[in-house]
Amino acid sequence: MRSPTSDLLLCTDNLAMSAIFCGSWNHWLISREQEIPTGVIEILSELKNIKLFSNIPLEQVKQLAALVEPKTYKKGELLFIEGEPARGLFYILRGSVQMSKTSIEGKHHILQIFGRGEVLAEAVLFSDAPYPATAEALESTEVYFISVAGVTDLILEQPSLALYIIQVLSERLRSAQEKLKAWAFAGANERVARLLLELAVKHGKPVPEGIIIDTELTHGRLAALLGFTRETVSRVISGLRTEGLIVSESRKITITDVERLERYADN
Repeated sequence: MRSPTSDLLLCTDNLAMSAIFCGSWNHWLISREQEIPTGVIEILSELKNIKLFSNIPLEQVKQLAALVEPKTYKKGELLFIEGEPARGLFYILRGSVQMSKTSIEGKHHILQIFGRGEVLAEAVLFSDAPYPATAEALESTEVYFISVAGVTDLILEQPSLALYIIQVLSERLRSAQEKLKAWAFAGANERVARLLLELAVKHGKPVPEGIIIDTELTHGRLAALLGFTRETVSRVISGLRTEGLIVSESRKITITDVERLERYADN
């Protein structure tokens, strides 16, 4: 039985497929007259959304797609563990993943929560270092896994890809630095509010009451993300509820008034 990625190579090499690539491959159009395996279409559609690979030529796209290995993780299952050899990067199709580290003192720190359309561990492409943190599925999660070895071979064939990836990583580092500056002088109330707004952008879904952050957010998890005590987070969340800015139920938080919460975060 052929895999979607092997079908991809057969289809993209077939002139009858009638695939048209206008400029960069992310503007691709596929003729409706040709039957294309559903798995192939999904892989192409998702790859074009990954900024790291959005400008590479068609030939490299075909090679990259052949490297994709779909994986599914249950809630609580680990994608990788801090300190283990880095095997590749992960693109999240569905679900959410928590990245965390353990300090020398044994304290657990949550670094970030990743969701649909985000990439984990892309920095390992340019380093022999092990995974710098542990990644845990917060719910049933589907990903595309792409091996380091495969991408390295692709970079050797297309050196401009390396430059583009470095530019993307540099932009992410700059954004992280700006975030640290913004948070340096913010109090607990402002930082909790900003985190909720940030999570709403990444994981939010419209509901009649406002925007629900569609991932489990316990007070302990929020505290670990911010470096606060659970008591501090509970106090702030209680205050936000009293102000009518959020409601929480079944470990899910809904922002009822985004504009007011933004003003609250800026005070």
